[in-house]
Formats: sequence, C-alpha cells, structure tokens
Amino acid sequence: MNIAVRLKSVTKSFNGVKVLDNIDLEVCRNDYLLLLGPNGAGKTTLLKIIMNVLKPDKGTVEVYCKRISCVFQEPRLLPWKTALDNVALPLIARGMSKGKARKIAGEWLHKVGLQGYENYYPRQLSSGQQQRVAIARAFAIEPDLLLLDEPTSNLDPENKRYVMKLIKKLLNEFKTTVIHVTHDPLEALNLATRIAYISYDHKLQVYDRSEAGKVLRSCGLTGVSYMKAIDQLEAHRFITASESPPLIIKNIHEGKS
Repeated sequence: MNIAVRLKSVTKSFNGVKVLDNIDLEVCRNDYLLLLGPNGAGKTTLLKIIMNVLKPDKGTVEVYCKRISCVFQEPRLLPWKTALDNVALPLIARGMSKGKARKIAGEWLHKVGLQGYENYYPRQLSSGQQQRVAIARAFAIEPDLLLLDEPTSNLDPENKRYVMKLIKKLLNEFKTTVIHVTHDPLEALNLATRIAYISYDHKLQVYDRSEAGKVLRSCGLTGVSYMKAIDQLEAHRFITASESPPLIIKNIHEGKS
C-alpha cells in the first residue's frame, strides 16, 4: 500500500468550539506535507490525532506506519539523562539492548554535529544543541512517519537556518514520510512535495507547485517575502503527480465508505 496516513471525515471540537471540520486527507509514503495555517486553526490538533494522542469526535484515522517520531517546538529531553541516553531511550523502549542502542545513539549525535557532547546533560547544552539532540532521537528509530511540530519556532534565526539545513541533509540520507507544521512557509518550501493550508474555518485544502502562490497569499506573504517564496518555488521543483501520487483532499459530508 502506498498510503501512509488516511483521515476520513475527521472532526474535533473542544468545549463546543470546532477545531477541525470534516477533514479528509491521504498522505502517500515519502511525501513531505507542509501544513500551514493561522494560530488556532487546528494544525497541532491534527498532528496529535495522527499520533493517537487525541481521538476525533467523528471520522476515522488510519496510520499505516509502525515507527512514528515527532520533533516538537521544545526539545522535551529528560533532564536527568545525558544527550546519548536521551537519544538511546526510544531504541531501548523498543527492545534493543542498551549497548547497541547507545552505539546507534552516538552515530546519530555525530550526524547532527554533536560528537563530543554525548555525556552532556540538557542543562549544559544551548537551545539549538538541545533541539539537535531531539532531532537525533527522532531519526534514531528510522521512522516511517516523521512529524515536525514547528521544530524551529523557539530558535534564533541562525539556529533556525542550521536546524532546517540539518533536517534537509538527514532526509536526503534517510527517506521517510514527513508532515511538517509551521507558521513560516519559507523554511521548508524546498523540501515540500505538497502544501496544505488549514483556514480559519478549520477546513483543509492542498496545493501543488502550480497553485502554491495561493497558499502563500493566504499566509499573508506580500512584497519582498512573497517574492522570495515564489523564487524558492521556482528554484526547487516540487515533485510532480507522475512521480508521487497527489494528496487527496475532499471537503465532503458523508459517512464512512
């Protein structure tokens, strides 16, 4: 099966306030879906539903992936464990021996430029270094679905650029399906195969390369920033439908088929 994630008629409300409205979505394997939208539109809620942290009020969620990793806005490292042991933890939790897990963790710390920092505790690392440990931890299990929930939002501009270049480098070495939530469409345009936009009315629409300008305008990009985004779109070709099956987005109100 080429489908990694499928949502059918997914709706979610909190205290009577609708956050997601009848969302249908299919994400194909090895797609990189860039998920944009205003604050409160439901982007993170959608990720949590895919992760099975939240249950939808209505609809079905099918995730055809066994190894799911997430990089959050903050690193979420265990403060009493070293960088090496933080990266090794999910491997050990999956039944790997401690010695092998620590070996693999060391290799991934090397990949993110943190060789020599294996025995440092989170408090001894900068915010950018902590986030790199979190990225190493996410990739260490070789995920078949990687969820990025604004992974650079708490970083300064220099570290933000470094982290995105690092993620791009790792994805060039290790192909996987990615759903990336961000407020900054410029940071990952050169990675995305599709762009999805959740509007204020909590509905979802997907755009391919030829329609990407619409979603950039929806995000309020104008002037220099808009032209910079368009330049990125032109400089980095989006995967065409012939190379990767398109995401299927339907705003329909019907029961489970």
